[in-house]
Amino acid sequence: MLRYLSRPLHFFGTFGLLSLFGGSAIVAWLGVEKFLRHIPVMATHGPLMMLALGLLLGGLNLLAIGLLGEMQVRHYHEPRHRAPYSVDRVLRSQNEEHSVPE
Repeated sequence: MLRYLSRPLHFFGTFGLLSLFGGSAIVAWLGVEKFLRHIPVMATHGPLMMLALGLLLGGLNLLAIGLLGEMQVRHYHEPRHRAPYSVDRVLRSQNEEHSVPE
């Protein structure tokens, strides 16, 4: 969870896109059933259609939450010119440590 603290769109966007793709695949399959095979979709696959619509709406909501979170993170870091990262340690070569500038 801490890896995504400064990148909420990566976290929510992943689940949002998976949900959108899953819902779109179900809707495409139901469209084939309806228009090519002439099967009444609501009568035979009603709960599946509701699941597909829920996945589509949930995916859009997750993407919107990710975008709003991304905007908040950027708004937090911009005014104070904070770096969106922290330095763990500074590594220097041995030549830099022994040479003293005059």
